[in-house]
Amino acid sequence: MNAYLLIILVSLLGVYALHFAARRLNARALNPDLPEEFRDVLDADRYARSQEYARANMKFTDVNETVNTALALAFILLGASTSWTWPCAPRAWAPFPPGCSISRPWE
Repeated sequence: MNAYLLIILVSLLGVYALHFAARRLNARALNPDLPEEFRDVLDADRYARSQEYARANMKFTDVNETVNTALALAFILLGASTSWTWPCAPRAWAPFPPGCSISRPWE
């Protein structure tokens, strides 16, 4: 395994794990009970709904980030960043005709 590949994979998985752990800690800190200091400023029902929304948003973010990380890993490990994806690139990204090589665009 290439050392650069290992650095990229460890970094990608490390960032994923760090974000996941931070969201778990934030979810654990959420409390649906309105603090005493804010009783005259906020409605307790509205505060509880905002806490529920935050939990739901965290779950959605977990799914989204898991799928994105899995796709990035698959893209890197399966070699999808190599020549077989070049013909599939949209015309705005590919200045050369589909099917041509990146290293020798004149062929």
